[in-house]
Amino acid sequence: MPEKENQPLLTKEHFDLKGRDYMYRALIENMSEGALVLSKQHTVVYSNKHFAALTGFDLQRIIGSNFKTLLREGDAAAFSKSISDALNHQAYCQLQLLTKNKETIPAIASISSFIVEDKTYFSIIISDISLQKKIEEGLENQVAAHSLEIAAANRRLSEINNELRSANQILDNFVHAVAHDLRAPVANLKMIEEMSEKAPDEHKIKLFQKVRENINILDTTLKGLVQIIETQDKKEINRPEIDIIKIVKEVLFNMSARIKAKNATVTIKKETGEKINHVEGYIRSVVRNMVSNALKYSMPGRPPELKITLKKEKEYFVLSFSDNGIGIDLKKHGGNIFKPFQRFSSNEKGMGIGLHISNAMVSRNNGFIKVKSEPEKGTSFRVYLKEYES
Repeated sequence: MPEKENQPLLTKEHFDLKGRDYMYRALIENMSEGALVLSKQHTVVYSNKHFAALTGFDLQRIIGSNFKTLLREGDAAAFSKSISDALNHQAYCQLQLLTKNKETIPAIASISSFIVEDKTYFSIIISDISLQKKIEEGLENQVAAHSLEIAAANRRLSEINNELRSANQILDNFVHAVAHDLRAPVANLKMIEEMSEKAPDEHKIKLFQKVRENINILDTTLKGLVQIIETQDKKEINRPEIDIIKIVKEVLFNMSARIKAKNATVTIKKETGEKINHVEGYIRSVVRNMVSNALKYSMPGRPPELKITLKKEKEYFVLSFSDNGIGIDLKKHGGNIFKPFQRFSSNEKGMGIGLHISNAMVSRNNGFIKVKSEPEKGTSFRVYLKEYES
């Protein structure tokens, strides 16, 4: 028989004890949260179907069990405290529920106490917060990713600051070089110009030769400045698995005529077979400059002896060059060893930029060079090469 229009949805019988109990159960069973009733001993006396579906256990397994057996072991103490708090007021706690598949589900439990026939029971509403956790984890991952990006940006900023400091140092060196190496030949040229106006014709040829000499000095100095600029500005690509000793032997082969002319003896000692990830051109240039200096500044009357050694010290490849040459007075010149256009002997001509360029190449990847030397006893350069990241 069809229902009559405007018939009340709720009748008087719905509000008697039996009706209210039916509606309450219908409400609990259709909740989107898990609902439980526990005894004071934490025994589950009631569970709705949603909680059973959430954990994957049958109702027969849940009802009659101790609720703590459905929790991750570490959460039992926190749950017991929340139960105690619920005797006085509504309590909340975050739990990890165990599932039939031995997984865990993050949840929030809302706990209230009530009394039936002088016995205390606890009603627990379980809210699954898996989605919320995933969102939080996603946000945390985003924050972590941004933190890594910021850290990388800070590292790059630090590198740029170091490059700027290095550039400023190079600029200072340039100013010093210009003031020191260009002033003298320019002053000489001005003096020659003044002298040439009054000098007789037979003397002007000698003055012209002096002009040529000073122009050559200017040209050499300017070439050195250009070479330094090109070295600083050049972007080399590092290569993995570089055999340092192989490069040393190739440089020695190319310089064999000079070595023979000096009657020099060169020995090589390799204490590590490891290869380095570095810029091959830098290593080749450093070896060439070191060997060239050992030949150039040899002790008169004493055949040059150069010992080249390669070994590994922690994160550095240490390439040593020890000679028996004229040496350097480090007390007097130690602070200027790696400055450009510095010459510590008048015996040989040169631009005085080899050590500066070598040091610049090595220090680009946080390497460095150590020097030990005594006048008339020889010099030892220890080049600490640090690998580039792959």
